Amino acid sequence: MKKGTRIASLFLAMIMVMASMSLLAFARAERCPQCNQGTLLVSTTYSTWVSTGEQRPCTTHPYGTDLQLMRTKTVTYECNYCSYGEIETSTQYMWECHGYE
Repeated sequence: MKKGTRIASLFLAMIMVMASMSLLAFARAERCPQCNQGTLLVSTTYSTWVSTGEQRPCTTHPYGTDLQLMRTKTVTYECNYCSYGEIETSTQYMWECHGYE
């Protein structure tokens, strides 16, 4: 295959992939339950991780402790037509290692 043909084929393949990705994003858009005309725009934010004060013996090192951290996840849905909105919050937890050898 000639170099020009390969480049053209690669370019067309990239365009097809990008087009299919944009169609998938459009297909996932959720209609507004209030007006049924607009689309719900979704944004997600996270607070900073803070300690809950809980500790446990370190699970990966022979000495030290793990600290439990938490943060709040906020998902906001807002209609781009009628400004209807919803907010969902949830709490996420994780353990942070403070162990040592």
